[in-house]
Amino acid sequence: MTALVKNAGHELNFDVVSAERMAQASIAGHERGDVDAFKRMFREISDPERVQALENAQKFLTSQGFDWQNRYIATTEPGRRYDGVLVGVGGSDFMMHDKQNILVGKTKDLPRPLPEQGQHVVFETSQKTRANAREGRGRDDDFGPGLG
Repeated sequence: MTALVKNAGHELNFDVVSAERMAQASIAGHERGDVDAFKRMFREISDPERVQALENAQKFLTSQGFDWQNRYIATTEPGRRYDGVLVGVGGSDFMMHDKQNILVGKTKDLPRPLPEQGQHVVFETSQKTRANAREGRGRDDDFGPGLG
């Protein structure tokens, strides 16, 4: 699969996929025939910007002694409502969590004034654009249990 994707001019970075996320996608596919979690994951791990945001978040979590492999961790999607606790803002990206999941998103999507670390936050990400709709991005395929 990696060779096929690379041959098409793309790259898949499985390093940013947590064990919990892979398990949830596998269960959904195997037990329910639902491949949307895999579709979303493949779109995400082939997008260099989203991969970089996840890598930065995972480096931070690792530096704090947090085992992110046992949590569902993903990036936000356009046009989606989120409700959780802000972990922090790092430049153009932020990290938040709910009881079961960790999400990484764009700081521009957070409400103004910017919420503080540890503050409960509810917001909606920027709407889908024609470009990301054509590329299959911005769909509500899978966010793990407990989000949205």
